[in-house]
Amino acid sequence: MRIRTKVLLAFLLAILTTGTTAVLVTNTVAEDIITQQVNNHLETTAQSRARHIDTYLLSEKQRVEQLSESVVTKNLLATSLGSPDYDYKLALVTRRARSTAAGSQFAYDVFVLDPSGTIVASDNPEKVGLDKSEDSLFTGGKEGTSIKGPMLPGDTKLPSLSFSAPVLDDASGAFLGVVAMRMSMGALNAICKDRTGLGSTGETYLLNHDGFMLTPSRFMEETFLTQKIETAVIEEHRAASEEPGGQPDKMASHVYEDYMGRDVLGTHAHIMEADWILVVEKGADEAFRPVTVLASAVLRVFVVLLLLGVVVGILLPRYVSRPLMTLHRGVEELAKGNLGHRVGTSARDEIGELSRAFDTMSVNLLESREQLEQYSRGLESMVAQRTEELTKTNTELSQEIERRKEAEEAREALIEDLRRINERLDASNKELEDFAYVASHDLREPLRKISSFGSILADTLKGKLNEDEEENFGFMVDGAQRMQAMIDALLTYSRVTTKAKAAERVDLNDVVAGLQELEVATMLEETDGSMRVPGSLPVVHGDPSQIRQLFQNLVANGLKFHRDGIPPEITITSRETEAGMVRIEVKDNGIGIPAEYLEQVFTMFKRLHSRARYEGTGIGLAVCKKIVERNGGRIGIESAPGEGSTFWLTLPSRVGEEENERKE
Repeated sequence: MRIRTKVLLAFLLAILTTGTTAVLVTNTVAEDIITQQVNNHLETTAQSRARHIDTYLLSEKQRVEQLSESVVTKNLLATSLGSPDYDYKLALVTRRARSTAAGSQFAYDVFVLDPSGTIVASDNPEKVGLDKSEDSLFTGGKEGTSIKGPMLPGDTKLPSLSFSAPVLDDASGAFLGVVAMRMSMGALNAICKDRTGLGSTGETYLLNHDGFMLTPSRFMEETFLTQKIETAVIEEHRAASEEPGGQPDKMASHVYEDYMGRDVLGTHAHIMEADWILVVEKGADEAFRPVTVLASAVLRVFVVLLLLGVVVGILLPRYVSRPLMTLHRGVEELAKGNLGHRVGTSARDEIGELSRAFDTMSVNLLESREQLEQYSRGLESMVAQRTEELTKTNTELSQEIERRKEAEEAREALIEDLRRINERLDASNKELEDFAYVASHDLREPLRKISSFGSILADTLKGKLNEDEEENFGFMVDGAQRMQAMIDALLTYSRVTTKAKAAERVDLNDVVAGLQELEVATMLEETDGSMRVPGSLPVVHGDPSQIRQLFQNLVANGLKFHRDGIPPEITITSRETEAGMVRIEVKDNGIGIPAEYLEQVFTMFKRLHSRARYEGTGIGLAVCKKIVERNGGRIGIESAPGEGSTFWLTLPSRVGEEENERKE
């Protein structure tokens, strides 16, 4: 086989091997990247829509709760029908109901029902007196704030949601009635009709727990509570939510067949507030079209490279074989004795060198000295060339060293700039904290005067004012007192930073013993509660006053939120965790906290219960979190309704601090 043919075949084989490997790897990696991007977009869309829906449902629940907690509502339900001031109180509630309905674009019915389920007040007077005792909005509202539907009420035939909340007596907690509100599906439909980024085949819709569509389909008519979705993904989601303690899987995208028989890429999200399922889908062909386009483009590039390789493979062997043929003819001439023939070529590769070597062999011995002198001149030229190359390399190395020095100086300057920026940021944060403390401190005196003089004025005018005026005075004094309590709480929160002390050794046994004797002694006696420390508590490293404030807040929280008829019991335990840290747990047997609110309990002014049932400012646990984080630890909670709560926290131990000092 000729060399030209061998070179062509070898070149084509190399092109095919490397090209095929490159195409396969590129196509696989790009397909994975694009698929992941499509999945991420769908999951982000589902998460965004779910948050929007949860926020909307929560805001409407709060609207109903505000009306149920209103004094005018409670006064009406506590007043008998024949009382002289009944009509006046009814007018106030009716005005409030109409205001509530007008405050939302989609609200159209606001009811106040008595304990028997009869509508006693409404924004629509025609519905007063209707019996709703069997209606889900009344039965659900008796148990607590609830969302029912969507459904088609018999009196309107309009798809709607029902929000209801119980009305309880402030003093006794007795059930007085239910406040309910109906909302059209307009807001939810608008959220689901936002198909940004879903192309021409995508859609978003809501399903109830049984899998029936609640919002309009993009491709079908009349689907409300008639079109059932029975995909495998939805069935797995529903089965997981129905298991005791089960939680639906985190949202993930899947390819499956939708309710119209199309292959779609879809994902889902759980709407916690109403136990619904939000589904986001996009046609599989449209979703993965970029992958198909990319594969086609890569294939075209591969074909072009292959054709180019064939052309190069044909031309390259000719370029290689031509000098060999010339060398072959020259060798034949030398074999005939023609020493004057020159076979050297202009090629600067191995073949050219070989041909010129044959020329050297044909030179007469008489010319040996000339050849040696010529070789010497060539050697000098090579030395000079090599010297020039070394000089050039040294110059480049010097320039590289200089560039690296400049880069190092720039890096050090940047570090210094960052240090100055951090110093200014620390100073700015300190000024903000000082401002918050001074502003809160200066507000206390005006509020104290409002509260004091308001109480004096109320006592002076007692008996001279009607019931509404006395109630307004009470609102004023109560509001001032609550604002004063909130400012005191803000001062406490700001003092965690502004009044912080240097960390030192703190014995938690002494802290707990001091709390039992002083700060929480009265609460223990009033609640018939107890504190239990099964084993010795550790010594931690932190701010002593803040550590004491931390445990006072946690113990008082456990005593305050106890179950009716069950004496509260606080148990404090500890154990070592990672090097230099200890974990302390403060466990109570109180009312517990639902799982969906565990992440919110450490938020400032976040309350899970009404002030009528549990007093406070809603800032105590936020102070606890700030104290723990300032002292280098973490804090969390584990709880379940009716089973109590366990607050856990980590703090640096004194032993860990001493070990660090020895290492230094």
